[in-house]
Amino acid sequence: MTGPITRKTFYRALTFVFFGIVCSPFVSAQPLPPCEDGSIPEPGADCVDTPAPIDGGASILIAAGVAYGLKRAYDKRKQNKEADIA
Repeated sequence: MTGPITRKTFYRALTFVFFGIVCSPFVSAQPLPPCEDGSIPEPGADCVDTPAPIDGGASILIAAGVAYGLKRAYDKRKQNKEADIA
């Protein structure tokens, strides 16, 4: 979709940006787990080295990318076949 931005689209984007800026100070990450001795670590300091699990999300993204690529290839082959017939 190309062309000028409508007033409605502009106000929606402006509202989204406004709420993003206003709400961002109130959003926080999960607290750090306590250390083995029971003390709470300082922000920026980490007493345990636990890697972040990325397997589930990465697998879903890869599967979605493969499915999308296959769909695009199928549509392109179908389009070329129709062009050859006409």
